[in-house]
Amino acid sequence: MAQRIKIQEKQFSGDGEGFVEAGWKLNEDDEACYIDAIEEPFDPNKEYSQWNELPDLLLEEIFSYLTVQERYYASLVCSRWRDIFYLPGVWKNFIVKDKTLTRQKYNYYSGWQNVLDHLKTQQCLCRVGKYIKGLTLRPEYCFNNLFPFMSLLSWCIEQNDHIQETQDYTGIGLKIKTFDYIFPCNMAYSDDPESIKLFGTGGSMLVSLKRLMSNIRCLKVLKLTDLMLERYEAKHLLDEVLETNAMNLKILHLINVTNTHCPIMHVGVFLNLQTLVITPQNIDDDILQLIADGNLRHLCLYQNRYSPAGDGISACSAKAWESVKRGNPNLKMINDSMSTSTVLLSAHTASNLERLYIRKSKILVKCDWPKNPDWDNEFYSWLKSSSKKIASTEKEISQILGYNLQFMDDHNFDLFDLDVKRL
Repeated sequence: MAQRIKIQEKQFSGDGEGFVEAGWKLNEDDEACYIDAIEEPFDPNKEYSQWNELPDLLLEEIFSYLTVQERYYASLVCSRWRDIFYLPGVWKNFIVKDKTLTRQKYNYYSGWQNVLDHLKTQQCLCRVGKYIKGLTLRPEYCFNNLFPFMSLLSWCIEQNDHIQETQDYTGIGLKIKTFDYIFPCNMAYSDDPESIKLFGTGGSMLVSLKRLMSNIRCLKVLKLTDLMLERYEAKHLLDEVLETNAMNLKILHLINVTNTHCPIMHVGVFLNLQTLVITPQNIDDDILQLIADGNLRHLCLYQNRYSPAGDGISACSAKAWESVKRGNPNLKMINDSMSTSTVLLSAHTASNLERLYIRKSKILVKCDWPKNPDWDNEFYSWLKSSSKKIASTEKEISQILGYNLQFMDDHNFDLFDLDVKRL
C-alpha cells in the first residue's frame, strides 16, 4: 500500500482559480515518486477568495509584517504577489534576526549551524537595498552573523561612490534613516532565565558597527542598546556618526552603552537633536550643560534589567538640573523606569504625598540603592526585603500612605487623566 512520506502541501493559486496539490509517495516497488500538481477544476458555483484583488497599499502593509524569508515565499504564490514583493513600501523596515539570509552549515564541534549566505545576502541587497528606510538588528542568541552582514552592507553602500563601475549597487542604503541595534549582552545559560552574565560588544564587531553607522548619511533615528563597552571604546563610539550626521539626527537612544559611569559627550553636540533616551551612567553635569544650550525637547532617563545598581551611577547635581531648566525651559524630562526600592523611598520620604499613580510595566523589581550613612541596619534590611516583590512593595506603600495602593496596568494608566487644577 502506498504510504505518504511527506505531508501533502496545499498552495493557494493567487489568480483565484483554486488550490493545487503536490507531494511525494512510495509506489508499489517502494520507490519514491513525486506527484505533480493537479489543478482543481474551476467550479462556477463555488465562491473563491479575492486575495488577488486587494489594493497595492494594503498588500504592501501586509508584506511589511513578514520576515525576509516569508516575503520571499509569498512572492512565489503568483505573479501579482511577486510584483508586490518589489514595491518600496514592503522594504521600509529591514529586520535582521538570527536566521535572516542564512544557510545551514555543518560544524565538526557544534553540529549544524546557521551561517550568513553571502551570495543570497548580496542578491537581496542589490534588489531591495535601495528601498530600505529602517534597519533593525535584533539577534536573540547568536550574533556571529552580524559582523559579516554589517561588513557586506557597508561595502555595498560604499560602492555608490563608484557607481559607474558597479551599476548593480546603485542606491543601496542611501535611504536608511533609522538604525536600531540591540546587542544580546546576556550570555547566561537559557535554562536559567533569571541569571545574568553580561558580555559587551567590541573588537571587530565594534569596528564593523562604526563603519556601518558612518556610511548611513541620512540618519535621523539612532538606537543603540546594551553594547556594554569599555570606557575607552564608548568615548569614541559616535565619532563617525557625528561627522556625517551632526545636522540630521533627531532621535538618539543610548541604553547601557557602558556598565559603569562613563558620560557620552557626543549627545550634546548634535545640533538638531529633539529626543534623547539615555541611561543614568552615561550622563553627567557637563552633558546637562550642553543640553541646556541646545534644542532638545525630550529627555528620558531609562534603565533596564542590565543597568548597574545605584552605587555604579554618579548622580547629576541639582545645580546642573537647574541650569538645564533655565537654559531650555521647553525641555520635558521623564524617568521612564524606576526600581521598587526607589518607589518605597519616595513614599517614605514624601510626607505630603496624597495619591501615588505608578505604571506597573515600568517598575524594575530590585533594590539598586547602596546603604546611606543616615540609615540604620534595620531600615536598610526593610528596604531590601520589601523591594524583592511587587506585592510586598504595594503592601508597604499602602501602610505608609494609609490607603490600598496597586500599581496600574498600561491600559488603565493610559486612560487615567490627572486633573491638576483640582489638586
